[in-house]
Amino acid sequence: QLRVLGHGRAAQANLVRATDPDGFEYLSVEKVFRPGLLTRTIYRVAFQSPFAYQDNADAIRTSYYRRRVAATIIKVFAPEARVAMPLYVRWDSESQAMVLASEFIRGRGVTPAPVDSKMLRSRLAGFYSKADATPEAVAEIDQLVGLMAKLESLLVECGMTGSGWQVCKRAIVSTANLLRTENGYVVVDLESGIPSVLVPSYIMAGFRLRSLPLFDDLNPTTFMSWIEEHRNKISAVLSPAELDRFFSDVDRLIEHDQNWKRAETAILRR
Repeated sequence: QLRVLGHGRAAQANLVRATDPDGFEYLSVEKVFRPGLLTRTIYRVAFQSPFAYQDNADAIRTSYYRRRVAATIIKVFAPEARVAMPLYVRWDSESQAMVLASEFIRGRGVTPAPVDSKMLRSRLAGFYSKADATPEAVAEIDQLVGLMAKLESLLVECGMTGSGWQVCKRAIVSTANLLRTENGYVVVDLESGIPSVLVPSYIMAGFRLRSLPLFDDLNPTTFMSWIEEHRNKISAVLSPAELDRFFSDVDRLIEHDQNWKRAETAILRR
């Protein structure tokens, strides 16, 4: 481990130096899923089961294939963004937790508008607007929010309903899930820490899916129908080898997702 990159509700992100089977060294970001007491308690109340990403092998493999599948779909339908690719999963005996590793993205978060000491007074007077921030900060925020809306719509439409939560502009901290790079934005986090209960549309989606509350849920029926509907466009963008890998990833994603969900008590999901 080289250094800690950050802490989330469910995991700690560490920058590590990894070695592939051929002896090549590279930088990797490992998410160690060892959430705190509050997050574990929320998950257990919601699903009557331990936090899945910490010790459920099917859950962590679902996160691996979810990223691969989402990366391909975004490559085809929203090429102005991309997903940080997963590299491997493993069990960490020291922390007693599962680990998801992904590529290290050299980027930054959105640039916030500068602090305005008179903002509250201006708001109360009805004068504050985006014009009070720098044009560069406003343009960057608007660009990010617009991209998040497009990605969320794409993921929900294709049946990766729960994953839309990770790029939902109405969620509290979802803007941190995208980093700005020289070549555009990269989604660096598609794994939830808590169920999707803070936005009404996701609560309603849970009712429709008969899966309450949503937690990175996949709707396999909608998903497969959507892929079949858009097969021609997907085939036009991907090479034959990429297309074969995509359909293999889709099969594995559905398999591991179903195994994970079936392993939990989750009385409201049943």
